[in-house]
Formats: sequence, C-alpha cells, structure tokens
Amino acid sequence: MAKEQASKTIRIDIPPEILEAVDPTRLRRKPVRTGRRAPGGAAGGPAGPPSVGDRDFQDLFQSVYDAVLITDLDGVVVDANARAVDFLGRDREELARQEIDRLISGADRSLIPTILSGLETDRFLLLQAYCERRDGSLFPAEISINRLRVSAEERLCFFIRDITERKQAEEQLRTESNLIHNASNGAVVTDVRGTVRYANPAVLRMWGFDGVGDVVDQNIGRLFADPEAVEAIVAATSGAHRWSGEVEARRRDGSGFYAHVDAALNLNSEGEMDGFVFSFLDITARRRAEEGLKSARDELESRVRERTVELMEANEKLRVEIGERRAVEEELRLAIGRLEELDRERSRFVSNVSHELKTPLTSMNYATENLLSGIVGEVPPRVHTYLGMIHKDCMRLTGTVNDILDLSRLEARSLRLNAVKTPFPRFVRRTSEAMKIQAEAKEIALQVSTESLRCFVNCDPRKMERVVSNVIQNAVNFTPEGGAVEVILRADEQEPSWVALDVADNGIGIGAEHLGRVTERYYRVGEHIAGTGLGLALAQELVGLHSGRLEIKSPVPGRSKGTLVSVRLPTVSAPVILIVDDDPVIREMLSKQLGSEGYEVLTCGDSESALDVLAQTKPDGMIVDLILPVMGGAQAIAKIKSDEKLRRIPVMAITGGELDQAKHEILDGFGIPTLAKPWKRDELLDRMEELLLGTGYLER
Repeated sequence: MAKEQASKTIRIDIPPEILEAVDPTRLRRKPVRTGRRAPGGAAGGPAGPPSVGDRDFQDLFQSVYDAVLITDLDGVVVDANARAVDFLGRDREELARQEIDRLISGADRSLIPTILSGLETDRFLLLQAYCERRDGSLFPAEISINRLRVSAEERLCFFIRDITERKQAEEQLRTESNLIHNASNGAVVTDVRGTVRYANPAVLRMWGFDGVGDVVDQNIGRLFADPEAVEAIVAATSGAHRWSGEVEARRRDGSGFYAHVDAALNLNSEGEMDGFVFSFLDITARRRAEEGLKSARDELESRVRERTVELMEANEKLRVEIGERRAVEEELRLAIGRLEELDRERSRFVSNVSHELKTPLTSMNYATENLLSGIVGEVPPRVHTYLGMIHKDCMRLTGTVNDILDLSRLEARSLRLNAVKTPFPRFVRRTSEAMKIQAEAKEIALQVSTESLRCFVNCDPRKMERVVSNVIQNAVNFTPEGGAVEVILRADEQEPSWVALDVADNGIGIGAEHLGRVTERYYRVGEHIAGTGLGLALAQELVGLHSGRLEIKSPVPGRSKGTLVSVRLPTVSAPVILIVDDDPVIREMLSKQLGSEGYEVLTCGDSESALDVLAQTKPDGMIVDLILPVMGGAQAIAKIKSDEKLRRIPVMAITGGELDQAKHEILDGFGIPTLAKPWKRDELLDRMEELLLGTGYLER
C-alpha cells in the first residue's frame, strides 16, 4: 500500500530576474523544434479536433475541477478539459498542437523521459513549476502526473492546479512571522493560564534573559514587578478582548523599568479563546524624559512670560513682512508654473513636429535617390543637379530632425545605449570617409590619422557615429574653401587607458566670449549663421552617456586660428574571438589578420576542443569552419545555439564552396553569416565588425 501511494516531486525553478521582468515577451522561448512528431498524425500535419475516450470518459474528464491535459507518451497534448482551456488561455485545438514542455516554463525535452522513468516505480509524480499562458504570463502550479489507458492507448494525464493564492498566503505568513521575530518590541504568547508558549528575541534583550528557556513554560507574571497587575490585565483583556496601559516590569537582575503593554485575546480557528498575546515597549527613557521635560517646561513657562511682550511686537513686524513675502512667492510660483507648462508644450511641439517631418523626409529621400539612380529613366543634367540639391537638403534636414529627437529623448531620460566593444580606429576611419564628400564639395582637405592604434571602445556605434559626424561636419562648416580639417586618433596622454579623438580645423575659430556656450542647445556663432546649433550640444551629451568628455579649444594650440574639438573616451579590453579550424595554416592566417586589428584570439583544431573551451570561458565571438573532423562545424554550431548559456555568442562560419541543403538550413535558422575562402583581410575585418556591431551596420 505504501508503494502505491509513493510519489516523487520534480521542481522546475524559474530565475528571479524572469519572474520580476515587466515585459512578458521575455518569458517566451524561440519556437525552434525539430525531430518531434506533430500531434494529429504525420510530422508537421494539422491537428484534428481534440477528443479522447468515449462519451462517458469525456463527461467525467470535462467535469474535473482541476485543469487536465492528456498527452501521448511523447508529451504531445491530445486533449484538454475546459478548465485547462481557461487556465492556459488557449482553445482545445490549439492546446492539442502543443508539446507539454512548451506549456511549462523552464522545462526542456528531458521532462517527458524523466516523467516516464519516474512512473515506472511510482503510481504518480508531483511537479512544481510555473505554467505559461498564451500571452506569455506565468502562474505557479502543482501538477500531478500519472499514466492511464484510454481507448486501448497508453496516455499521460497532467492534473494542473493554480497555487497562486497558496503561495501568496505562505509568503504573507513568512513575512508576518519575520516581522514578529525581528520586531524591536517584545512579543509574548501564553495559554489561558498565563504560561508562556513563545517569546521573541526582543523579550530576551529587554529582560536580560540568556535564552528562551528562561521565559518559555514560565508564568507571565515573572515579567512584572507586581504579579497582581498581571491578574488585573488578564481579567480586563478577557472581558474587553484588549487592554493597553503602562506598568512596571522587573528584569532578571531585579532592576525595574517601565513598559507600555498591549494585551489581546488569542483566538483559535473556531473563535474560542486559546490564550493571550502581549506586546511590550520599554518606555523607561521616555518616562525619564517626561519628568525632565516637566521641570524644563516649568522653567520655560516663566521665561516665556517674560518675553511674550517682546515677541508680540516682533510678531507684528514679521506678520507684515510674511504677507509681503507670500505675495511675492505666489507671483513667483505662478510664473514658474507658466514656464514649466511652456517648456512642456515646447517639448511636445518639438517632438511632434520632428516625428511629422520624418515621414515626408523619408519619402523625399527615397524618391530623389531613385530618380538620381535612373530607376525611372535617364535624368537630364540640369534636373540631376536640382535633384542632387534636394537630396542634399533632405539629408541635412533629416540629420537635424534626428538631433532634435535625440535631444528630446535625453531630456526625457529615455535614450538608451546599445553598447558593444567597437574597434575604434577602423570606426573613426569609416565615419570620416563618409564625410569626405561634404569636405570635397568645399575643396577642403580632410586628413585622417589613427597612429596605428589598436584599441576598442565600449560604445553604441550609431550614437558614436553621430558624435564623430557632428564634430567633423561642424569643422567643415566653419572652414573656408581650400582649408583643411585634421582628424587624429591618439592615445590620451592624461589617461593611459583612454583614447582621444582630435578634430582640428584652420577656420575662423570661436571667440573667447562664445567658447563657454557653444555646447548649449541652439547656440550659434558667427555673422553668417548656419545649422541649428544642436551638433555640439548633442555630441557633448552623447559623449557624457559613454562616460567620456568633450573639450573645445580655440584657437588650436600652437596656431593663431582654428578650433580643436577633442572627444576623450575610456578604452576596454579587446574582444576575445575563438577560431575553430582543423587547418593550422587557416588558424594562423585568421589569428594574424584579427590580431593586427587588436582582437584577442583563441584557437582550436576541432569541435570537441572548442566545446571544452566554451565550458571554461565565454568569448565575444566565434569563427567556425564547416568542415571539421568527427563533429562537423554545422553540427557544432547547432549544439552551441541550442545551449541556453552559449546561444547569444555571435558565430561566423567559414565555407570553401557551395553549402548543402542541410547546412544551409542550419545556418539560416540561426542567422549565421558566412565567409567564403579565399578572403581578403579587410573583408574579414568588415565581416567581424558586422558580426559584433550588428547586421547591416556597414551598409549604412
């Protein structure tokens, strides 16, 4: 009999950060499943209407109070009762297409084999886990599982009970118990005869007891200086259910102290008296303070009477002054309120106008680009010139709108950085290269030097691109035709672990009276004002978000004119790239090419060694050859992407030719980019940046 009632309990724990997450989409898992048969017939086929057993079985099945799911021995749901539909927020047909481990958060494919193994020796199993509704929300559940035969087929039956209220009650009970146990007030519980059954640590401290044995199983009267006072308190509490007052208590060493006592009846679940609950607060210091206060009050009253006349005269003067001050304060408060409302209206107006401008600007950019590219036919030279002017102005206005939107987000503290380790010298060269067209239009020489630096900065590439572009564009705007702009990336001599990006021009420079204000929003310098005055303001705030500093000097040190803008940023350790290739020549080539740009490289000759390395460390990226001995590269990639701890590591595959269908599907399924042999160094570095910084970044 004991064997039949035996059971095992399986717990599936959910990490606290998932349960506390506000966004329920973070609880959903990516639906990548292979190798399991679909319910209702052949793999991948549509499921029919759920129905298990005869009519009598269905009547019984639907009448069960708990939510019930019936699955086949593979864990695929074949039927669900109405309670399950209500609990899980899915209709019966939808549930019949699900695998049970998808409905239990934190479960994986090992759940069903574990259940089947347990049911070989036990009549039923208990599972404590969180179930997942269709909308992604979770609820705690207690699940009982057993095997049964329905219509001559072996099935698994899952009884699901929502235990949310029970968990809340348990948590509340634990909280109340902790509050009492850790309270600074003494708390004592007695039976109806006054024998102490519980005393919290505060009682031991207040009375000087060594342990609970000094008070538990003792009469409550030993805590009071006058035992008769206890009898009076008990009698009053028994009649009125509560009593409150001040009494004198007696410590273990015989010293006395005053205590405020609250007493109440302790009732059992049937409402009958089960004893008494006492709460004690040491008020000795308060009583002594009250006595001292009374003496001081008498003396103070005498002094107050002496100064009353003086104060009345002073009060009259103050009353007049306060009236005048209140009138001024009210006017100031109203003015501040009007200014705050105007500022809110301005922010809303700027944001709304900026968003309204983005849609037509996007359409205009798209249309002019298509016309300039000849998509609708050849464009006459004069029309081409005007279209180029329109496109240039659209791009400039788009940049201005983006600046305004970013500043609005900064004001609202809603701008978020997607920071990654960025190879900063190549980043600066690429961003500067994009600005050469504007410089060449004014016949300005744009010179770029990175001093052969190899360093990485933890930054949001798109936000930092705005910083570098704005600073260079500002230098180009204020440099006359035929001038020069220098972009120099160097090690920061003030901070060894920092890097400095200097942008110097030989333009008109910034007057000393303007130098302290050029980073203010909408502040512009010069007689022929161009731009919006947002570029340097946005650059400074974005640099600050990256824990860096922006400094401006004018004229350029050592020169008589021009402006120097320095962007100083902290560097970080180089990204670690794991190379997996059985060819030592390929490994050496990849290591040298990546190492030349500062990447830290680890190498393995086979998939098994790579998995051993991944068990010890987590690289920032991987390069895997698809042709590897024993375990192929595609198989290794699939194993890595199916591991919860490793799936977020960016992976790039090396191919030597056309991919077969299976490998192509694996790579496409996981979004794995490929690098075809042979390759050039810049092609490898470009693909690596795209892998780490985000797909499509280099095409911007």
